[in-house]
Amino acid sequence: MKWKENDIINGFKLIEKVDKKGYWLAEHNCGRIYSFRNSQIKNQNYCKGCIDKYNESNFGYNHKSWRGAGEIPSDLFTTIKSSARYRKLDFDLDIDFLWNLFLKQNKKCKLSNIEIYFNKKCGNKKYKTATLDRIDSTLGYIKTNVQWVHRDINKLKSNFPESYLIKLCARIYLNNTCDDLSIEDGVFYKKDQFQKVIC
Repeated sequence: MKWKENDIINGFKLIEKVDKKGYWLAEHNCGRIYSFRNSQIKNQNYCKGCIDKYNESNFGYNHKSWRGAGEIPSDLFTTIKSSARYRKLDFDLDIDFLWNLFLKQNKKCKLSNIEIYFNKKCGNKKYKTATLDRIDSTLGYIKTNVQWVHRDINKLKSNFPESYLIKLCARIYLNNTCDDLSIEDGVFYKKDQFQKVIC
């Protein structure tokens, strides 16, 4: 095919030919101007500037082939379910329940109120911070025993009871922010006042 000035191909208007190798200055309908080989223009649906917007709008749960509930991908749900079966834990959850639970928590970690997400794109990297936690680690994945928490907090909690993790975090905070504390029998007190700070 012979190209001509003012030809419009895939939203690109050919302004002028640059050299004999088939390069053209092409103006995209967004107003940006780039140099393209004619074969590139034939297969190019987006300019270099618009491709980022396209990828963002078709990323994750916006993509046409997305499977899941809300922002929760189906493969994450499958992983959680398979893990529960492998560890022989009770499991009576469905993906819609987990998505509604996430919305009920305002898309934030239940323990820290930090915003969490399943698949956030930052530059060329993808980040996932939302993890499903069992409130009581002796019980399985049942509807009254799960919450969404930040992945790092879930690592800290491990198999400890939630109350124990909160107590440890409070003590770490007090130990690093209060100079007038003493400890006796595992309990923090303000020095010279014997005032109980935390159990």
